[in-house]
Amino acid sequence: MKITNVSKLEKNITDMTNGFSFYTCKSSCAIGKTDNKVIVISVYNVREFEDEFNEDFDSIDEKHFCLSL
Repeated sequence: MKITNVSKLEKNITDMTNGFSFYTCKSSCAIGKTDNKVIVISVYNVREFEDEFNEDFDSIDEKHFCLSL
């Protein structure tokens, strides 16, 4: 796998993060596909994340993080 347009990916993530309205709990964007799968990134508000993944926001392990905002 190769990221073909880093600036476009950064813009999509930034737009998704900054464009959250009060009533929106999740935003997703397709960023690629394979022969039989779609690759999607999602941005959650804290409450929706905790509800969907049953994980405390403040206890997220950062070992897999690969970006900073």
